[in-house]
Amino acid sequence: MAKLCSEAMSALKDRMKPVTAESEGIPGVVYCVVNKEGVLLFEHASGKVGVGQERERWGMDTVFWIASLHQE
Repeated sequence: MAKLCSEAMSALKDRMKPVTAESEGIPGVVYCVVNKEGVLLFEHASGKVGVGQERERWGMDTVFWIASLHQE
């Protein structure tokens, strides 16, 4: 299975940490990187499942609603 190099994975994680760590920022995010064949190269979850100190942290198995996947 193809992967991103460890430097690229670390850079992506480091980019999301400060955005999801602030109480005024994005509470949490789950994202992935796929190649043009649709092969998963990287996945990561960062932050909390909502606003507030007592919220659980995002995980790759956290269930959530998606409002829209495509808009034109």
